[in-house]
Amino acid sequence: MGTVIIAFINCAQALFSIFLLLRKKQKRTADRILCIWLFVLLLSFALDIVKYYFHVKGFLWPVSNVLALAIPPLLYLYSKYIVGQGTGFQRRDFFHFAPFLCGCLLMIFLSFQRLGHSFASNQTYFNGQIILKSLLGYGLILSMWTYCGMTLVGILGYQKRMKNAYSFASSKINLNWMLFLVVFFLLFYNYTIIVAAYQVKGYSLGIIGKLGNPVSLLITYVLSYFGLRQQLLITEYAVPMLNQDHAHVPDTTHYVKSGLKDSQASHYARLLVDSMEQQKAWKDTELSIAGLSFLTGIPKHHITQTLNEYMGKNFYTFVNEYRAEYAKHLISSKQYANWSFVAIAFESGFNSKTAFNVFFKKYTGQTPSEYRRSHLPR
Repeated sequence: MGTVIIAFINCAQALFSIFLLLRKKQKRTADRILCIWLFVLLLSFALDIVKYYFHVKGFLWPVSNVLALAIPPLLYLYSKYIVGQGTGFQRRDFFHFAPFLCGCLLMIFLSFQRLGHSFASNQTYFNGQIILKSLLGYGLILSMWTYCGMTLVGILGYQKRMKNAYSFASSKINLNWMLFLVVFFLLFYNYTIIVAAYQVKGYSLGIIGKLGNPVSLLITYVLSYFGLRQQLLITEYAVPMLNQDHAHVPDTTHYVKSGLKDSQASHYARLLVDSMEQQKAWKDTELSIAGLSFLTGIPKHHITQTLNEYMGKNFYTFVNEYRAEYAKHLISSKQYANWSFVAIAFESGFNSKTAFNVFFKKYTGQTPSEYRRSHLPR
């Protein structure tokens, strides 16, 4: 009975999230993919309810397993479009659903085969069921590991590129919830496959075999809540340059055709320094490259090129060095000796104590406490 209750809750959660997504006035590709993803989950949970009330488990199990094949590519495509890699669904994206379509065709073929033969004497149908189970199991494992790997690479690459677009770290933009979801998916799907394998052999796993239901509830909640929330935040903090992979000091061949001359880059560098030293732009705790572009009048891609190629640092480092210098001044001054490090962090433009501690230690080689002990006049 508990399984059915969780299935009903999952259905309600998925249905409500789909409703909210469809009500959005400006729906992007990522929104549509999330809708499809939630709809697939909704169908899966609805099948669990049907199995319980109508006792048709043997007939519906292929449908549940085939539906599962659609989830890994949806996970990858959602992450792809959420980080700005493309503005519209492309034809080649349909190829990612080839395993799912093959599973559908094989399931339909076996269904027709079942209708045309006696169930009791149809050894061919029985053998086909075994083959289908094997293909779906191995296909799901391969698909999940492949697409989770691709998703991880995409998100980690995005987080690396963030340092050329933002001067702060925040849950609003770092997509850590997606990393959590990917890892959870890997653990969950491997768990369900192992449990299914043991149950086929007749083993009873007790409560361990029932953990999949509450875990599926958690996954649905995380996907619904953070997925809906992420759409609004990505729109607010969109970065046009996410398709380029910048390291700390990127390869200058990225900019060969940019048309930025040395004299112009030198002029831009002076403007950027003035924006920090004179206008104190670093005091904005959520300063982005878009904000600095608006303040200085320099195109975003030229800011990135000037910083990377001519000043040897990324946007994140450039801004936070000024913040760290000001924090050093506050920490070593008797006037601010009674200030907490949290107050110093925010006064210096950092948006959290954690971000302040991490960057300050990296920049000075000392923690704020160590720096105060060694530099504050006695």
